[in-house]
Amino acid sequence: SFIVLSFCVCSCSVYNEAQLSSDTSQVLRPPSSGNAHHLIFANDSAVSRVYRSKADLIYSIGDIPQQELQARPLVRDAGHDSCPSDVPCNRINAECLTCKFNYSCVYGEELTVMCQPKPGIKCIDKSGPFERKMICRYCYQTATNEHTCDHNSTCQVNSAPRQRYIATCNVRPDVLCLGRRQFHKNLLCNWTRGYSWWTALVLSIVLGGFGADRFYLGMWQEGIGKLFSFGGLGVWTLVDVVLVAAGYLGPADGSLYIS
Repeated sequence: SFIVLSFCVCSCSVYNEAQLSSDTSQVLRPPSSGNAHHLIFANDSAVSRVYRSKADLIYSIGDIPQQELQARPLVRDAGHDSCPSDVPCNRINAECLTCKFNYSCVYGEELTVMCQPKPGIKCIDKSGPFERKMICRYCYQTATNEHTCDHNSTCQVNSAPRQRYIATCNVRPDVLCLGRRQFHKNLLCNWTRGYSWWTALVLSIVLGGFGADRFYLGMWQEGIGKLFSFGGLGVWTLVDVVLVAAGYLGPADGSLYIS
């Protein structure tokens, strides 16, 4: 009986050690790539991405809890169709060049790199590599006037805090930078349909009693009410002047005034 008891104790010990080693290896195993969040950039707030499929990227923003915004998948750099063929090779756009970049350069430093046209690019005076000047930075670090981003006119600009959206940005063709030339950027919701704050204020002061300011801002129901009540006997008109002047009363579609 002593031998049987010893054998049972040893078996349990071996089983516990095997289970412990299995649990340890499972803890040390990296998370599956399907649920992993990878930091893309930190322009204004942390943005993370979750891969649902190869063509579907769902982005979650820390400033907007429990809200998911869909962004367009990034595409590769422009092809040969956007590259001119009747200009000297040393003057073609940066997106049509292959350059030897120094990725260990100091951020903001002005560099001189050797470039040559990409294979298949037809240009004048193709005499070999040539020099191009650039600033040491990645494309997503370029200034606002050096890249263009798409706009979102469906987000709410009047929400508090201001809503954000994921924009797809492209670097200007003449700008040379490191990394991919198309990137995503976390931007504040900021869109307008051409309504002017000055126009709304003048209409509210001069013709507010007839509801002209409300009609101008797209609030035709309130405009009809002001029209038939003569501006609420002046009280409604005075209130609207204060609201427009303070910027509290804006366009009915939720857009911002033009600057």
